[in-house]
Amino acid sequence: MQSLFQRRRSSVLTARARLEKQTGLTFAGLGPLDALLPEGCSIVRPDGLKTGEVWLVVKKAQERMWVVCDSFKGPKGKLGHVGQTVEMLGTFSTYGIKDKVAYAAWLRDRSAADEPSMIIPCHGSMVRSAHLATDVVSLLIN
Repeated sequence: MQSLFQRRRSSVLTARARLEKQTGLTFAGLGPLDALLPEGCSIVRPDGLKTGEVWLVVKKAQERMWVVCDSFKGPKGKLGHVGQTVEMLGTFSTYGIKDKVAYAAWLRDRSAADEPSMIIPCHGSMVRSAHLATDVVSLLIN
């Protein structure tokens, strides 16, 4: 049985190899980026995914924001629209999640630690809600 570190490293290496093949570029790890980010910002790598997705976590005053790629989406709306309901991107459960149990555990822990008040997804509008921490976890259960 692989350790969590081995599974995470395997996922990152697979995603990196795919990106290098598709682009012809060489990619370094994300470690050096953390030192360049402004105070209150960090990069996190969700466990249990097969896409190599990373999130930017922003903690500023009372606001806790997650900037995500394909994990979640917001409602349709015009530029600048802020919705209240977050959804899982339709294809993500099939193409993005490798280990649902590991991802759900990681998401539960991260949600409890960060208590996000806003999600800025690559798909759909931004989402702001006092219930995001529980909303995102319930998306995996339903």
